Amino acid sequence: MTTLTTAPAPTPPELQYNYYPKKHLVIFWNDFKGPLTPNILSKLVKIRTIVFGREFNSSIDELPDWIEFIKLNYKFQQKINKLPAKLIKMEFGSSYQHQICCNWPPHIKTINIEDNHHLIESLPPYLEKMIVGNKFLSKEQPPISLLPLNLKVLDICCIKIDNLDSVLPPTLEKLYINELYITSKDNHLETKFLPKTLVETKINIEKVIPFQDD
Repeated sequence: MTTLTTAPAPTPPELQYNYYPKKHLVIFWNDFKGPLTPNILSKLVKIRTIVFGREFNSSIDELPDWIEFIKLNYKFQQKINKLPAKLIKMEFGSSYQHQICCNWPPHIKTINIEDNHHLIESLPPYLEKMIVGNKFLSKEQPPISLLPLNLKVLDICCIKIDNLDSVLPPTLEKLYINELYITSKDNHLETKFLPKTLVETKINIEKVIPFQDD
């Protein structure tokens, strides 16, 4: 006698997340693509942090105003026309290649980006911390001098620049650069022009390379 087994029914989108009420946190599964239905949004009453999984690629314009931290992931590339009013921190995935089409919330303090450098040109002036997870090549992307003037912490994975003289925000307190490529002819990092407000600096100078003429 043959016993037939049936595959379990797929989990409906309304249930594709883990809910941690004590931490005011929701983590969506990697398979959840969206959209954020009214039923899902109604479950976010006490939520402050939302982490989206790898496949999510739907509008976040309807997220409630009390959300304080949004973490997007690899596939997200929807234009953003509205952000929660109380947002403090936001992390973008590596596929996001747009500018923000709305005003930044007044409380935003930290932004983490990967490959998207279009955001550099429209960052809020009151931003305090910025993390650039991938390359920041000044000859191919907006210059580092466009960073918000009130920035206090700058953490960059990789940057290629002629020098850091007088291009960093004057209020910067902490500077971390994992790979620094100096392209000036003298191959020298001049530190006397760095912001005098710096209290902590970590720069990987092993990656400094000499200028090469084409």
